[in-house]
Amino acid sequence: SGILGWIMLQTPISSGISLMCTFSGLFGISTILFSLNDSSSIPHQNRFYDLEIDLDAIKSIFAGGTAGAILGFLPGFGPAQGSIIAQGACGTSDDSDDTKNFLLANSGLNTSDTLFSLIAIYLIGNPRSGIAVYMSYLISQFTLSHLMIFTFASLIAVSISLMICLKLGDSFSNLMQGIDYRKLSIAVIILMIVILYAFAIIYKGPILYLTLALITTTAMGLLPHYLGVSKSHLMGVLILPAIIIYMQMYI
Repeated sequence: SGILGWIMLQTPISSGISLMCTFSGLFGISTILFSLNDSSSIPHQNRFYDLEIDLDAIKSIFAGGTAGAILGFLPGFGPAQGSIIAQGACGTSDDSDDTKNFLLANSGLNTSDTLFSLIAIYLIGNPRSGIAVYMSYLISQFTLSHLMIFTFASLIAVSISLMICLKLGDSFSNLMQGIDYRKLSIAVIILMIVILYAFAIIYKGPILYLTLALITTTAMGLLPHYLGVSKSHLMGVLILPAIIIYMQMYI
């Protein structure tokens, strides 16, 4: 994947379209194709579920919040690394037997990451997330008053979204059961390809190179599923080119 990433940067495709094509093939289309081949289906949706806040749930929430705080300050850490830290800290996994604690840990991670990204702007003046970067453009001097306002606004938004989610959850539960998963997956693949080629046409990208790149990245994205390895290894598509570029800067 690292070699593929370096080759993609050398093609006449623009960097934006190149990344869109690469990630669509490696992580998008390939995953959906494998799920179609594996006869995946939407599981039964249970409308009635009692959430018990026990010791494991509290530990998952605390681990996710702590991992989010780490993401908010340390450079180079993303949601993937934070998720691994949270799962390791609370002893959860993404297996079906531990779904509740897994979701609690990741929810705590995302919420905490957002809040601590705001704190990072105030303390060190360096945004650590996309929304934080956008806010730093809007507000040149981020003061304590801004931090308090945005923090309380975030907490209020989370509280309101929780109630809305609980109300809409039942409706979506009924809706999901009536969806043909195979048709939905095919529609998503077609949509991704249409969007990719639409951008290529708008920005006058080479269609032939784009088609070859999409086929290659999709084929490589299927390999981890059949070899039994984690798809996180495909992130070499960014890591190796970054290493080469930085080495060229200092050599």
